[in-house]
Amino acid sequence: MDFKNQEPGIHEGRSISCERFHPWGKLSREQPCSWHPLLDHMTDVAACFLALAECSAIRRSLEKTAGRPLDAADVQRLAVLVFLHDVGKANAGFQAKRWVAASQPVPPGWPAPAGHTHEALCIFSDETLLIQLPVDEMDTWGSACLSLWRASISHHGRPVEESSQVDTRIWRPVISAGQVVYDPQATLCAALH
Repeated sequence: MDFKNQEPGIHEGRSISCERFHPWGKLSREQPCSWHPLLDHMTDVAACFLALAECSAIRRSLEKTAGRPLDAADVQRLAVLVFLHDVGKANAGFQAKRWVAASQPVPPGWPAPAGHTHEALCIFSDETLLIQLPVDEMDTWGSACLSLWRASISHHGRPVEESSQVDTRIWRPVISAGQVVYDPQATLCAALH
């Protein structure tokens, strides 16, 4: 994984800027100010899935689970669901973890740090977030599509469930000095457009 992106000025002792904020998908453990963009990470994971789906043993397992042969459209649809596995990382609370990882205070206007799995379920109940994703088209993919997407979001070992402890404000735009510095809705929109 390429962590070529780095916050400017971090090595001169300055804090991480939030003026030109770009959503991250993976932070380097060795250098928390080095990061891999969220959309690039999601694309990388979907590309890996497509390569794995070409392996005969994996394809056999996928088809056995589906109960039928998979055609090219089925595999592409599964790749979209794989792409969406980390869609919850678009929330502003998750993005605020960038400062925590760099041992810096979260800037004013940003929510408290949050996760990305249970938090992703907020998308399903917020029409302004949901319409940013290809849900109308996904509705035509069969009755299992929503369950498979939820399974994709649950990629950390156990099924995600609705949680009353998730603060839905993590999906609102972040405003600093009167300016929107990060908008989770715009990140969702950019993911598939």
